[in-house]
Amino acid sequence: MPGTVRTAATALALSALVLAGLPAQAATAQQGGGTASDRATAAATTQPSTADASEPAPSSAPATEPGAAPTSGSVSSPATEPGPDPGTGAETVPAPGSVPVTEPGTMPATEPGTSAPAEPLPAVPQTGAPAEGTVPPSSASPSPASPSPNPEPERSQAAAPANDGREAIEAKAEELKLVPHNEFKCGLAGDGCVRTYTSEPEGTKRIAIYWSPATGAHAVDLQHYVGSVFKLARYEAGEYGYPASDLVTDGAGNASQAFQHGKISATRGELAVDDRARELRLLPVNDFKCGLAGGGCVRSYKPSASSSRVIAVYWSADTGAHPVELTHAVGKTYRAAGWEGGKLGYPTSDMATGLKGKGARQSFEHGQVAYSPATGAVPVLEPFLAAWQKRGSQDGSLGYPKGWAKTTAGVLHQPYQGGVLVAGSAGVSVEKTHVFHGQRALDARAKQLRYVPVNGYNCNLVGSGCVRTYKYSSTSTARVALYWTAKTGVRAVNLKHAVGRKFAATGYERGGMGYPTSDVACGLRGSGCVQPFQKGQISYSPAAGAHTMSAQILHSWKQRGGAGGALGYPIQDSVSRSGKTTQVFQSGSLVAANVGAVMYPKNECWALGAHKTRYAHYWKDRISFAISEKYGTYKASFINCVRVGSVYRQEWKTTKATVGLSGFKKPGVASGHTMYRWSPQGSFSVTESFGEGNPGTGLAYRKLNSRSQWSGTPGGGYNKYFESSFNRWPDEQMYNIMRAPTGDYRQGAVINYNRPPDSPIRQGAGFAIFLHANPVPTYGCIALDLSNVTKYLKTAKPGDRIVMGVRADIFKS
Repeated sequence: MPGTVRTAATALALSALVLAGLPAQAATAQQGGGTASDRATAAATTQPSTADASEPAPSSAPATEPGAAPTSGSVSSPATEPGPDPGTGAETVPAPGSVPVTEPGTMPATEPGTSAPAEPLPAVPQTGAPAEGTVPPSSASPSPASPSPNPEPERSQAAAPANDGREAIEAKAEELKLVPHNEFKCGLAGDGCVRTYTSEPEGTKRIAIYWSPATGAHAVDLQHYVGSVFKLARYEAGEYGYPASDLVTDGAGNASQAFQHGKISATRGELAVDDRARELRLLPVNDFKCGLAGGGCVRSYKPSASSSRVIAVYWSADTGAHPVELTHAVGKTYRAAGWEGGKLGYPTSDMATGLKGKGARQSFEHGQVAYSPATGAVPVLEPFLAAWQKRGSQDGSLGYPKGWAKTTAGVLHQPYQGGVLVAGSAGVSVEKTHVFHGQRALDARAKQLRYVPVNGYNCNLVGSGCVRTYKYSSTSTARVALYWTAKTGVRAVNLKHAVGRKFAATGYERGGMGYPTSDVACGLRGSGCVQPFQKGQISYSPAAGAHTMSAQILHSWKQRGGAGGALGYPIQDSVSRSGKTTQVFQSGSLVAANVGAVMYPKNECWALGAHKTRYAHYWKDRISFAISEKYGTYKASFINCVRVGSVYRQEWKTTKATVGLSGFKKPGVASGHTMYRWSPQGSFSVTESFGEGNPGTGLAYRKLNSRSQWSGTPGGGYNKYFESSFNRWPDEQMYNIMRAPTGDYRQGAVINYNRPPDSPIRQGAGFAIFLHANPVPTYGCIALDLSNVTKYLKTAKPGDRIVMGVRADIFKS
């Protein structure tokens, strides 16, 4: 108001008494021609002691979209409001000065008729409770608590003239039906007198009735906004002087009271906000901000001076006064929505807490904000609010909203825990979350690729996935399946490509690969292609074919250079056998370990796992090779292989091995009589062994004695062990051979050629095919150094096999 002034003393008192339960704005007095002004209100004309604080009024509305700049016409920027950001949830510290601090030298009055103390009063403790002896105001006041039952100290009554206003004061009290609260205090400035009353003997109201010769007797409600400003200005000794009228309330709910040197007034909104703040026992952190949209008002508060919580109390004529906790997730979302000038409007209720799942909810003019720890705080506006409420709000099948409403592919929708609300021409409908997102994602990708659908959607897949089959054009014979899940997005699988056919063979998304996580990538080394899936990868090359790879194998394969590395492409699917996951590649094998995988190089043992041998090995734990590089030679290599899962690793090898002097017979051709010195080709089991003493083998062991023989005589005992003291040719005298200087039979194993369990015995097909010591040309056996024969026996078990023959006949290319 033009011409209004504020004294320095009043300004200091404003700052000092905020934490004592007094308003943060001071009444102002207009002085001129010796008459009082019509109105002096701090909210409309001056800044309070907290005006320089960084805490603004939260009434300025930012743009309607979260994160946008404030709309034009905003008086203050709500973005600086202390408290966590609604988008990030990060807490911010209230700006310094947002809570007024008592200044040194501030001298608030202690009660009506009491002059200021000579020394500064001690600072009021910053707690949620008012300081003893203060009177909380009844309107736009920062008082956090109900007034003290006895806010004014008792005083001794001084002697006073007979006509000092006491009768007038008592008459006024009788008119107002008041009960005395303390004694008269007369002899005030200008010969005035005062007494404080209440409405009943133990009531909490405090009404001071003043009298002076110049003004007569008038009541001041010390718990009303006007009374709190009057008190803050040091009662009758301050800038306003004595009351010149009682409190007047007009038809609009505004209140004012005239004093000797001015008028104190408050609007309906300020009074409502202040009353609600007093009810909630809050302390102000800034001034009123009125004149908002629809004539509303707001002021920010804290539960106590030390609290980090900030609560804005809003009022409008249509909604009444309601608090919004700005530092709660609900308040942050309200701020992001544009405060009272945004999408939500004014609050129409307080925040309800303790809901399902530790949730909270608050209603506003245009919607609600719903919060749960699982979903955060999300606004629910029309057209979805009515549909959500119809289905039981957070207690219904939809649960809490999971995100703001938005438009996707021209469709307005909002996600909830139990589905998606979709706005359409027929109203709001509910769709399953994965169905809504899956179908639209598939449509968008198909449109991008210009695919033509050949069937409908299928969103009943495992893991809430969706699929639809397309072709490249209306005349195309290709078939491409577009798969979608929330985790993998939309990925294409060409069902006519080798990779797609392999994916189908595994059982599609239900099988061992899961959903595709990327499209197929081709043009790799050797015209290869790869496509990753949730549980591994399918790799393809024309030379190796299409094969699956488990995740752990895949990781190690990539570490070794993938298709361009030393291993090349897989030539088999990854396999789990005997607790091991293994895979055979073009140039080696991988065995999954605790971390990564162990690589075995490409060699004769690799060929077993790669199915590159012509003779069956039956996946026995130990397979040994006796290999000659060509026909007609007795020289050979002996290689011992051990199974690991579905691959084999080389345990040891010696090139100092021999076979029959004539070499190997052709595959399937019997070796015949030992005198011809041929060795048979094939894959044979090993079940028993013999020699001078058991070296610790797992095979059945026979210690030779002087009667030990092996029959080469046709008949029932052909190609069998027997004992006899009678010696005849061609039976082998095993004991004598053992005792010979060369020691051939000191240790040996029986190779089950032409005998059970591998085959029935055929007379004359060959006999006494052993693995024994002394590597010199033999009569058809395999011979090694004694140490290697012993090494073999120590690890052998019944059922182990020996594959023997010429390399070209044993291995496939």
